[in-house]
Amino acid sequence: MDSPKVRAVELNLISAQGLNSGRWWKGMKTYAVSWINPTQKLRSRIDTVGRSNPTWNDKFIFVMDGERDLGNSTSALEIEIYTVRRFWKDQCIGVVSIPLDNLMKGGFMAIELHHPSSGAVEGILNVGVTMLDNVQFFVKSSVPVDYRALLMMGVKQKKNEDGERKEEGVPVLLRLGTKKLFYGFIPSYMIASSD
Repeated sequence: MDSPKVRAVELNLISAQGLNSGRWWKGMKTYAVSWINPTQKLRSRIDTVGRSNPTWNDKFIFVMDGERDLGNSTSALEIEIYTVRRFWKDQCIGVVSIPLDNLMKGGFMAIELHHPSSGAVEGILNVGVTMLDNVQFFVKSSVPVDYRALLMMGVKQKKNEDGERKEEGVPVLLRLGTKKLFYGFIPSYMIASSD
């Protein structure tokens, strides 16, 4: 029995330019959190050297629910940029909301980031978007996928009570339009909390 085919968005979170956190002299470290479904967020790596011009080059796949996402004019890909703070909660310094209708054509986009409270322009976010049609997902079709997880990078291994090694994370098995089958884990630290 074949798995149902779904539509997905492949997001290449490339970089940002001109970010302003008011802390540029302290060596700003940034990361991005992105989602379509707010209960399933994915987080990029932390850029430690780019300061106000970070580069992430992280790829994520978000499965779209046809009824909930595609038929709803308010559905959007949400991206928030955070700066890491040592003793306090990380600070959101920029947000962008891209309506799913605008993602259908795919391609490269340079989008204005806005301050979360004032709405002032806080920089530019560079992303690449590819629409994946008729993608077969197995196991958990609603879980977004991080390409690093597919490559098994950063998967933690722990020993259970019996002394056996076990990989920690959410298992994902998918087929991307070819005959190649990918299997991997989404480590728990890559799935951002939805607070």
